[in-house]
Amino acid sequence: MGRYRAPHWRRGPGYPDRPLDTNVEFYTALALEAVGLPRELFTLAFAMGRVLGWTAHIFEQEQSGRLIRPASRYTRPLPDGRMATAIAG
Repeated sequence: MGRYRAPHWRRGPGYPDRPLDTNVEFYTALALEAVGLPRELFTLAFAMGRVLGWTAHIFEQEQSGRLIRPASRYTRPLPDGRMATAIAG
């Protein structure tokens, strides 16, 4: 049995040579399709998962009293020309 590889989709006309790698929503859509959820409800299912995740983060932050921040930093210029790292400190 061969090893399964996720498909690479091509972007639209703006990025014709860049492959579009799949993310978790691709595999979630396969699972939703397999259990028979109508495609019209896929967006709702994705949104519900996001909202539940955000809510869980809020509860965790309330318990610890600490705001959870990502470990990475945005380093490109902001729309007004300032650097984001200068603002973040």
